[in-house]
Amino acid sequence: MNENTNNSPLTNAEVPKRALTRRQLTKAAAWSVPVVALAVAAPAASASTPSVPVAYTIAFSAGSKTIGHVGSTPITATVPTSFIVSNNTGTAIAPGTIISIDITSLGSTAQPGLQITGVTGVNVAAPVGTLPSSTYSFVLATGIPAGSSSSFNLAVALGAGSIDDGTTLAWRTSVYLDDPYDIGSSLVTHIAWTGTSS
Repeated sequence: MNENTNNSPLTNAEVPKRALTRRQLTKAAAWSVPVVALAVAAPAASASTPSVPVAYTIAFSAGSKTIGHVGSTPITATVPTSFIVSNNTGTAIAPGTIISIDITSLGSTAQPGLQITGVTGVNVAAPVGTLPSSTYSFVLATGIPAGSSSSFNLAVALGAGSIDDGTTLAWRTSVYLDDPYDIGSSLVTHIAWTGTSS
């Protein structure tokens, strides 16, 4: 299963871009005149291959939410609030396709996990498992037509565990479309807890 990771709080890019090094920029500047000359003499040789659109994408939205309390003090964090599955192909994603969500704690095992408490959307049917949970799956009710997308709302809350002062809580939220699509995307969120745990 392929997993694309993006630490951006609002978007997910399926194909990461590689940054240019100083050496690559120097080479590009040194060869810019000969390349232009070749293009005039032989236009076909300078033609570039058009980029191919990514077949399926999963994009997250995130927002600031109160996810729990330490004593009477609320814990507010930026967490995933929804995700959109886009079908950029000419064929529909079939009804009955399973979408799975997994939230993994990136800190110590003692820190509270982030729990899924609800998934809603017009295309949500037949949940698999019970909530709250760090893993959850559901079945697409009607599929996702070619060239369109479907949006899903995600509710989360802090699970049980101890929080020490100065602790950074971090989680990776991943969403997958199961076979035959076999795609996934992730969003990492975190919060530094600087309050008192008493």
